[in-house]
Amino acid sequence: ERRAPSLGWRRIRGESRIPLPALARLKGLVRDFRPDTIVVEGIALFKLLAPLRPAVRQLILDMHNVESDLADQLPRKKFWPLFSSGVRPLERRAAAIVDRIWVCSQLDRERLETFVQPAIPIDIVPNGIPRAD
Repeated sequence: ERRAPSLGWRRIRGESRIPLPALARLKGLVRDFRPDTIVVEGIALFKLLAPLRPAVRQLILDMHNVESDLADQLPRKKFWPLFSSGVRPLERRAAAIVDRIWVCSQLDRERLETFVQPAIPIDIVPNGIPRAD
């Protein structure tokens, strides 16, 4: 589907391209399965939030990192940061669409709360640590 038209033409660096046929299949799965909750894995899939919003009672954005904060911490190099400076407005817009946001730490919650308005629930869901057998 590399040549298929995609959802929206403007993307920031690091944001995923969503082919329209893939979105149609996803909407069909949601329509058939009718989940109560959908968890979208990361801000890179931002473009899925608005199309999924009307299809589900609860929409959650799982933010593994507060990408805008991470981008500010990393050294500026030719091919870095993975996310451009445009990610913070994207994170704000995402917060206006979803019902909850998941982050991995109290520090990430505090960072996100500084710029997400109006406030929405931000839950801490720590990363799992694989058990060595």
